[in-house]
Amino acid sequence: MLSSSFKFSILGKVSHLSSILHIVALALGSNLGDRFANIETALRFLEVPSALLGVDEATVSPYFANCACMIEINLEPIILLGLLKKIENAVGRMPTIRNGPRAHHRENLTGELVVPHPRIAELEFVLRPLNDMIPNFVHPIYRKTGKFCSSKTHIMATLNVTPDSFSDGSLHNEVSTALEYVTTSVESGADIIDVGGRSTRPHVEFVSEDEEISRVVPVIKAIRDQGNDSIRGALLSVDTFRWKVAEAAVQAGANCINDVHAFTGPTYPLVQASTDHLLKMRDVARRLCVPVILMHSRGGAASNKDYSDYGENLVSAIRTELGDKVDNIVRGRGGVRRWFVIVDLGFGFSKPVDAQYALLPNIASITAHDRGNRLAGFPLLVGTSKKSFLGALLERPGLDGTYKGRKTSPQERGWATAATVACAVQQGASMVRIHDVPEMRDVVAVASAIWSG
Repeated sequence: MLSSSFKFSILGKVSHLSSILHIVALALGSNLGDRFANIETALRFLEVPSALLGVDEATVSPYFANCACMIEINLEPIILLGLLKKIENAVGRMPTIRNGPRAHHRENLTGELVVPHPRIAELEFVLRPLNDMIPNFVHPIYRKTGKFCSSKTHIMATLNVTPDSFSDGSLHNEVSTALEYVTTSVESGADIIDVGGRSTRPHVEFVSEDEEISRVVPVIKAIRDQGNDSIRGALLSVDTFRWKVAEAAVQAGANCINDVHAFTGPTYPLVQASTDHLLKMRDVARRLCVPVILMHSRGGAASNKDYSDYGENLVSAIRTELGDKVDNIVRGRGGVRRWFVIVDLGFGFSKPVDAQYALLPNIASITAHDRGNRLAGFPLLVGTSKKSFLGALLERPGLDGTYKGRKTSPQERGWATAATVACAVQQGASMVRIHDVPEMRDVVAVASAIWSG
């Protein structure tokens, strides 16, 4: 049995809602064993604390990363501390491992509570998620917020195991060629591989769920069976909006679900079936405990939609429409953990060409901490690689009359993609989804060096 260390810290009582309800910020940390499973187990105990009444702690496997969460609870602080200690024991914390900051601070505080945490200023891994939840909260002693600079832009490599994708259809739809792409991408610096078995290009032929599964699952399994540790251990996402495909892919070894319809399926405007679809996808993501990428779209990519209800303001439309979906996916019992959510603006999906170019220099505003913005603080993925809106611009004559415009195939839009990737880095995107990893890795590296200061 793996030894395990799991720890709670109460960061502070943020506000008093009534005589019986409080909002409390909790930090969760785990550094041995299955760290993410430890945290998930603890969170599920928090959701149903009565479950601990019948727990035989000797039979609970000790599972054990860091995060923070906000809870609403009617327990008094000391009683809450007691509950958290029970959860630590149930998850498998070893009391003999006394390496936590609070343990080093004072040795005579067993059973006592110090709020806020005495060494919170040293705990960046706590301050980052805390700032995400309460960005304007000022520490009562240090008089500072938890704000930090954004982290690096990660690279998602696009692996389409399809015969008909718009850029690379039939290039990687065999296991052998797919593995070649994965190997090259990982060795070139890709942080995650996005495996898709159904093209989302306009007017694509129907693909059944079974066919989609038969395309992605063998490739995922083949990656997990590789002898090279870097290839075998690569992070994988599955590009699908179908819950059965998502479930099969995760069970085969995928780490993430990338859904171009943000769990509501391809129907637009939304109908009751969209809600049913969301609940199915949410259940899969919650049950399997995987991150999700939720993209803004209005159905398929075949035609642009009217955004006049927002005064042609695409930023407002994305914030509102994707914000509604994210709320329904995250909030309430059975919701997906907030820190498991990455949002995608949906370049190339149901958006006017010129509006997308106006959106590029305003990417950061999608997740800005503005009042009322329900997408505030979420990591942001930008996927512009080789898409048709780039081709539409390249086809136009230049204003100075020297550029006549030209038609381009997706394969000819590498330089155009590079311009948008550099823009995404400058705007603080957490991830860019690309096809040509070696080339775009250089773009990300140089753009990051330019804009990091």
